[in-house]
Formats: sequence, C-alpha cells, structure tokens
Amino acid sequence: MPPSPINGFVDELSYRVFLADLISAADLGEYREVPPDPDYGPRMIYGGRWFEHRATGQIWRIVPPQAPFMGVWERVIRTAGQGDGPTTVPVDPSRGVKRAEPA
Repeated sequence: MPPSPINGFVDELSYRVFLADLISAADLGEYREVPPDPDYGPRMIYGGRWFEHRATGQIWRIVPPQAPFMGVWERVIRTAGQGDGPTTVPVDPSRGVKRAEPA
C-alpha cells in the first residue's frame, strides 16, 4: 500500500526526503510517474507530480510546500464530492511529517 496521506510537511527537508523515497520506489517499479491533470485541484491546490501505485492502480500526487502552504501527499480522487482530503493532521515525528488520519 502507498504511504498514508500527508497534509503538510514539517519543513522543506522532510518534503525532499519523502520525494526522494518516492522516486526510489518508482525506480524499483512500485510506482510509475504519470502526467498530472492540470484541472484537478481540490481545495484549490493544483499541480504537483502524480504517481500510479502499480499494485493498487491508485493515483497519488505530491505537491511541494510553498509558504504558507506546507505541501501534500494525497490520493487523487476524481469522484464528485470526494476530493476534499483529510480533515485532521496529527504529527508523525518518525518521518517529520503531519499525517492525515483515515476518514
């Protein structure tokens, strides 16, 4: 399974570490980078890099932090009314990121 959603990286370094891990997983075949949909932007957050998780077929995206926005790692959900993302963001100190709790 892909890592849990992240609604805000603690700092730029934690984002870069997560992205490096993601790219390494893509190099090993766990993910495949796919073109992003420029019109997809729940909560008015557009862009980022999109990855397909090969084992599940799920599409995820990572959007870099740009103050005051802290970045995001989230599943791309294209069904109407389901793209609002997580509502709580407890901190996971082991990875230096704020983790979203499952809905």
